[in-house]
Amino acid sequence: MEQENTSQLKQITDSLKEISESLNKDPRAEQYHSETHCPSCGRFVGTETRCPYCQTETQKRLSIRIFKVISLLLSTLGLLMLLFYARTVKTPEIMIKDIGPLSNFGHFAISGYAEKDCNLTQWGTISFTLLQYYDKDGNKVTDPQKFKDSEKKEIRVTAYKNIAEKIDLRNLPRKGEEVLVEGQISVKQGVASLIINAPEHLKTFYDSSIVRNDLSASNESKGKYTLIQIDSLNKVTKDLKNKFVKTVGVVKDTQILLNDCAQVLLEDGTNDGFIVYVPNYTEKGIMLPKSGTRIEVTGKVSEYNGKLEIVIDKKQDMKELQNY
Repeated sequence: MEQENTSQLKQITDSLKEISESLNKDPRAEQYHSETHCPSCGRFVGTETRCPYCQTETQKRLSIRIFKVISLLLSTLGLLMLLFYARTVKTPEIMIKDIGPLSNFGHFAISGYAEKDCNLTQWGTISFTLLQYYDKDGNKVTDPQKFKDSEKKEIRVTAYKNIAEKIDLRNLPRKGEEVLVEGQISVKQGVASLIINAPEHLKTFYDSSIVRNDLSASNESKGKYTLIQIDSLNKVTKDLKNKFVKTVGVVKDTQILLNDCAQVLLEDGTNDGFIVYVPNYTEKGIMLPKSGTRIEVTGKVSEYNGKLEIVIDKKQDMKELQNY
């Protein structure tokens, strides 16, 4: 009888203990444990939806699953917005006189004129001085006739070897040519410089108001520069380097080069072929002519590897002539 009473007392005690434990349990802790531990092997799985140890699926709250999907969508949308911003927003242009310590490490575009001919240095880099002119009121001067009476500001422009080797040497600025550069500003000891960080961030404009050819009765004036009419490709000599000419010839051959460049071989019966260099022809919408087509070419005379050539800059500079 005593043993039976003892057994009943133990059962009552155990029941009371279970009830007490259940009352003391935190339901949130139980839920957290069930969602972060595998129901099969009991190991911690964190946010995984499948146990990496026994491959058993784990139960997650609906709010957590929704949060994971929303976070993925928001991050994707943010990346797309960054891509859109990077492709559509234009780099701000700054004047040399406004560059100061606060401009350090900023990415800006600067337009001006090359002080001297730019060439590749012995270290494989490109470096030249860019000039801007200002009147007494601090306004930028673009009329070359007023440069002598204007205040001159300058900045050193550099492209390191890894970028310089990707820049076409035929596109390097010559003395007085108008240039647009884009890159990172560096200010050290009060002296500012600009570092080009992409080959396409160096652009020259062949219709510079500084570069002018000698006037003659056979020349025609076009825009800001003088155009020399050439009636024979044999007359394109080294005396015409860095000058602008217009001539006519028949396409002998067309060759597509690297970096979106091409060259057209012209002949007019007086030579074995004259090269017309076409940089960035797809980007500028220039249609390459077929062999046997008679075309009119307008461009700048340049020298590459000891050979003269005509470099064109716009699609209007190469026209196909009809009735040939």
